[in-house]
Amino acid sequence: MVWSAKFLLVAYWLALATGTHIPIYTSSHVPQYNDKVMHFLAYAGLAFLLCVAWTAARGSFHWSMGLVIWVIVVMYGALDELSQIPVPGRSGDYRDWIADGLGAIIGIVSFWTVVMLWRKLHARPDPTESAEHSSCPSAAGQAVASDQ
Repeated sequence: MVWSAKFLLVAYWLALATGTHIPIYTSSHVPQYNDKVMHFLAYAGLAFLLCVAWTAARGSFHWSMGLVIWVIVVMYGALDELSQIPVPGRSGDYRDWIADGLGAIIGIVSFWTVVMLWRKLHARPDPTESAEHSSCPSAAGQAVASDQ
């Protein structure tokens, strides 16, 4: 799992870096889209995959790791915007960078939500808790009744 998570992260990150540095030449045949949405979704995916790889390598996830991942993604977003300035048809835009940072937050929160749902769905029931809170007569109550 660790190897595949890291491979997926590296492949995604390389595709993101490559895609954001391809020169854009305007054409009437190119469909129009909102690049802020594209930045938001791309960086949400990057943050999510960073969380997956980090958790696969470490075995757990904590919010402090989420903060570190957010800083990494935001710093990369700034570097990405600055490095687009010399690329024909591209520009560095602080609004793209803001979309990157907001997308990273959503990616981290999405990962956290998936982890919490996974834990809830795959939690093993606590045998002591189910015996104490059951509507059926408990084993402890039967033992007390039989002692009398």
